[in-house]
Amino acid sequence: MPNVPRPRVDAIDVAHYQYVVDEALIPHLPVMTCKGSEGARYKDPTRPNWLRIFRTRAEVLGMYHWIRSDSPMDAQVQNLAGCYRQESVLPRDGELAPGWVVQLDWERTIGLRDLTVAEIEEWHHYANITFGPGRVITYASDWVPNFTTWRARHPDLPVWYANYSLSDLPSGGQQESAKYKACLWQWSSQVMVPGIDTVSRPGIDVSEIENLEQILEAAHVAAKPPVPPTPHPPSEEPLTPYVFQLADGGIGIRHESGSRSVNAGELEGPLAGETVHQIPKGSNWEGWVLKELAKYQRDLDPAAVPTVVFPPQQVHLTGTVGPT
Repeated sequence: MPNVPRPRVDAIDVAHYQYVVDEALIPHLPVMTCKGSEGARYKDPTRPNWLRIFRTRAEVLGMYHWIRSDSPMDAQVQNLAGCYRQESVLPRDGELAPGWVVQLDWERTIGLRDLTVAEIEEWHHYANITFGPGRVITYASDWVPNFTTWRARHPDLPVWYANYSLSDLPSGGQQESAKYKACLWQWSSQVMVPGIDTVSRPGIDVSEIENLEQILEAAHVAAKPPVPPTPHPPSEEPLTPYVFQLADGGIGIRHESGSRSVNAGELEGPLAGETVHQIPKGSNWEGWVLKELAKYQRDLDPAAVPTVVFPPQQVHLTGTVGPT
């Protein structure tokens, strides 16, 4: 039976079932959550320590609530809200702070009846009032009674889908996650994560991100601009030197020869000064530009040591036409 490639570990969720072995080894991950509450009264006592660690590591963090059918939905939402208020990220008259999400853990509780679609919708209703619209990511799977009905009624709400099968089949986790348009796929509960161990079983819950934009939207975090690709190395034949200009916090390259092509023609131009490529500061283009600047500076003036300073300034090579 074919399997999908081993998924990534982009997210973890933990509770009092896990404990810290070596805090320094715990990795930085895009999404990190812990158990906050269950039902109308229970709060996980380990959550403050987990969140203290996650605040220094995660881009998006939050707590999950284990929903039960034996407690009023509004009381359960308020129980979880108390956990967020203790972290000072949820004012009583405002929305959840950016960078945080609410994870609804919808499973089955032994000894209790299964939750109805109406109850899940009611929980979401109170959560939208308490935390702000769209801040909830619902953790569930198709083995949870009534999930498929709820998903059909709410096809665009963020879902954290659980399926531990790595088979490349319609019933496998990757394909089912795509079927239900999940933003996260929990693909195992038994992966060892550095710095963390567990009380009852080997490993912890790990997930792969399937839709980062939806997660960032739920967290009210702006997506980072894509990093420009590393250019193909330029040819070494003699050419008219470039002019390098720092602008808007980055580096601009003016193509003076009108004939040189770098990275599929991005810097190509028919006449000197007609093509400028802006490079964001910190991108992986930056190192290449500085290397080129040093090389041409040495060619023109071997005694010169090029200095590039941020923020913006103008830099040009000795003997070339200056930037305009």
